[in-house]
Amino acid sequence: MRRLFRTPCYVLLAGSAFAYFWAGAALMSWVRLPLRSLWLRDDRRLRDEAQRGIQRAFRRFLHLIRVAGFIDVDPRRHVVPTGRAPEVLVANHPTLIDAVALLATHDKTCCVVKGSIFNGLLAGRLLRYAGHIDGGTGDTESVRRLLELGVDRLREGYSVLIFPEGTRSPAGAMHAFRRGAFELAARSGASVQPVLIRCEPPTLTRDMKWYRVPRVFARYRLERLSPVGVDRGRACARQAASTVRAALMAKLAEGPGSRQQPEAQTETLAMEIA
Repeated sequence: MRRLFRTPCYVLLAGSAFAYFWAGAALMSWVRLPLRSLWLRDDRRLRDEAQRGIQRAFRRFLHLIRVAGFIDVDPRRHVVPTGRAPEVLVANHPTLIDAVALLATHDKTCCVVKGSIFNGLLAGRLLRYAGHIDGGTGDTESVRRLLELGVDRLREGYSVLIFPEGTRSPAGAMHAFRRGAFELAARSGASVQPVLIRCEPPTLTRDMKWYRVPRVFARYRLERLSPVGVDRGRACARQAASTVRAALMAKLAEGPGSRQQPEAQTETLAMEIA
């Protein structure tokens, strides 16, 4: 009951966090990075600086929504090995903040971004500075371009993050996986790294407005499963997509209280408050 009376305060705090998010994106897009580009002529160095700036901003944003009592998500609580080989990160997509959480916790990672956001006024320029990839419209030409840029990023030493459902996941389930992420892995020789995302109770879902604050503190977790290699060929990519989706669905069905597999098979990245 106490939480219900405090709901307006939570909504105000959450709204302030999202306002910070978009204001920060605009400031970096149109002021900070253009100024830096005047004397930092190396595109690669500018890209790395943009990624570091985005990562710091995303971590602050997640801290704000955690302090606001909105979602229990704390990137400081998990460690992704630095210097790891470039990988194709694939994940389910239950909430609005999944890309934010993954980019906040994975260094040197480029994300395939929805075309309307990638070309948007506030964040689009920033995404291009950071080397993220336009998801396009799904037609043959945009998919071809996505795969070419994805291979380039992997060869340059960046991981590539793709949500293979193409949209946010339904509650407790997943849409069918598209083949693109697995075709990218096959062409580049990189492994596919599945990541399971949980948020309980559900919030920031496709059918839920950001201001619909849950009555309890939502708990957010990331969990890395075993990497998967993909051989060249469409049939191999389709099979890998089916295999990875089945592994994620099986893990999701186990529930958050299930016993973890040995460390050699899966690495749990739980975001928890001390």
